[in-house]
Amino acid sequence: MAPAFLPESCTGGFRPKHYTDESSAEPSHSSSKWKDTHGAKRMSTVYSRVKTVPGRIALCTLGLPILLNDLLRRLFRALAGPDWSDAGYRLATAFIGAGGLALFEAPIAARWLRWVARIAAWLMCLIGLAWFALPPWTGLGCGFLALFLIPYLRQGARLRAAPLQQPEPASWVGRRLTFRLEPLDAVSLGIVFLMTVAIVAFRRNLYPMIPDGYYHATVAREILRGGAIPLWDWWEFAPFGRPHLYPPLIHILVAALSLPYGGDVLEGTRLLPVILAPSAYLTTWYLARWLFDARRGFLALLIVGFDSTFFTPTFQGLPSILANAFIALFVVFFLSKRLWASAVMLALALYTHMGLPPLAVLGMFFFSVWRREYFRFLLGLTALAVILALPWYSHVWTYRAWFGHPMRDATPAGWFSPAVIPVLKLLWLLDINLVFAMLVVRARTLIPWSETRYKVLLCQIAGFLPMFAEYGGRFFMHTAPMWSVFAAVPLARFLERPLRLKKVPLFLLLALCPTLFLHAENGLPKYRLAPSGWMFAPIILVGGNDRILGQATGPISGAEAQELARFIKGASSPTQTLHFFGDAALGGAIGFFADRPIDAGAWHEVRQEDTLQLIESTAGDDPTGCYISVDRSKIPEDTAITQIGRFFVGVRGAGASPTGQTAPVPQP
Repeated sequence: MAPAFLPESCTGGFRPKHYTDESSAEPSHSSSKWKDTHGAKRMSTVYSRVKTVPGRIALCTLGLPILLNDLLRRLFRALAGPDWSDAGYRLATAFIGAGGLALFEAPIAARWLRWVARIAAWLMCLIGLAWFALPPWTGLGCGFLALFLIPYLRQGARLRAAPLQQPEPASWVGRRLTFRLEPLDAVSLGIVFLMTVAIVAFRRNLYPMIPDGYYHATVAREILRGGAIPLWDWWEFAPFGRPHLYPPLIHILVAALSLPYGGDVLEGTRLLPVILAPSAYLTTWYLARWLFDARRGFLALLIVGFDSTFFTPTFQGLPSILANAFIALFVVFFLSKRLWASAVMLALALYTHMGLPPLAVLGMFFFSVWRREYFRFLLGLTALAVILALPWYSHVWTYRAWFGHPMRDATPAGWFSPAVIPVLKLLWLLDINLVFAMLVVRARTLIPWSETRYKVLLCQIAGFLPMFAEYGGRFFMHTAPMWSVFAAVPLARFLERPLRLKKVPLFLLLALCPTLFLHAENGLPKYRLAPSGWMFAPIILVGGNDRILGQATGPISGAEAQELARFIKGASSPTQTLHFFGDAALGGAIGFFADRPIDAGAWHEVRQEDTLQLIESTAGDDPTGCYISVDRSKIPEDTAITQIGRFFVGVRGAGASPTGQTAPVPQP
């Protein structure tokens, strides 16, 4: 029998202590006429003790939070079936309402303690109902979205069966990297191929993500102009600048993709998802396929694409997604003890992203503690990868004093207390896919944890835990390929041999279902319903979701940035600094299209401690400054102010210059 705090469900719960196996909250499937009358009896007992009509009216009024919670629990049991119904009810009330109802039903002998418990239960049930009923625009609650989990909750019983899988090989060392393709492999590869063709066909609807994408596009433009990787970032945090320390592989890739289009880096940036999306999905499929079989590869591919928090960055052009692909191959080469291949994958990841490769090495260190024969191999490949990455990281080491966390005391969002910053780091970008989580939790009892292939994936996830403390939701984003292999375990039996072809379309349809997320917004948790990542793909490619594309609903759209840039180019000289009052998102987009230095900047990790204060104190006195804001009051009055759409542009000491003229590159 499962522990009381985690009974045959995807989440922890509050099982009343007096429930037995025969009368538990999770009856067997044969008990179709099962009824939970305990709460009703307790309510009727309390009700019968009140003899007066006003007293009974008061009880029915004040007791509504208890009654409504019990009704909500019964609703989930009626709709979702007995297996995972309580899991849905607990999620719908954020565990608080479920805990209050369990506390109310708990038998407490001491009368004074019973009344204290009932008051606490009443308050908890009230909070749980508020969480369930509050609409999305309140920024809280949205627990009613848990109703969308009912199609998944109804599958609980069918997911209990242990999956059929081939035993792992006696040794992974030197195992072949190729395998015979099966029909299900062809389906997996076909899905990725169709997605790639769609990206190429509809790339015109893609704009760089704000502000990250515009920063990478600007670096790529400087590579094309200078014929080398820039070592000093003169175009941001002007007039002071900063060292350019971001790993260069993604910028080289964008520059190379721009060459067939006459050096148009915007076109190269739009083509970047053509590389990132197939790389991310194919390596996830290959990892699961190489470790297990065609069924597990197919399911892992569907599941990782189903998670929109992983899908979205692939279309936004995040370099860390490419690093994810290298790390997936690194796991394969490491487990099979291929020294040079492992080192090259790790080095490529280091040239793509600075944070992920050390975490992957940490995960393999955990694995090597368990499998000691890999320890010396890990030391050797790490040393080799460091040597390969030394040309760039020697430059990074020179400017190591410029590094910091983006949530330092001073940020574009304001000032934060040191006590609050750790919480903000944890909640930063936090998005937990609850369907994903349910599958993983269900898999925990089905996985033979003694197998090496499961342990290497688990160690990789453990290696990324420092990211959870520092970057919150990015932990789940970058460990999604590993989690997807675990999440595929309960579903593998549905595709057992001989495979019936009609099951494949059913899984494809399942992959299009909406997803429920536990989301952190403004530091507060709420539920968020999002389309499947596979459903997002056609929406994004045809231009139907501007927020994901980075075109609208954010600080500025691509079209707005281009319109402002045209005006700024004609009203200012190439050396005039554009001032954005600390708005990096606005500055990155306009600065890219206007081709002017800006006083804001992405990647606040790299700057000196007093950079923002110096810019703020000197920006207003810039004799040739150009100021852009949506707030008219921020623009200095001694400038020539023009309104363009919803933005105001103030130019001081303006001198007209030909469109397309570029600023000279200052030396560091």
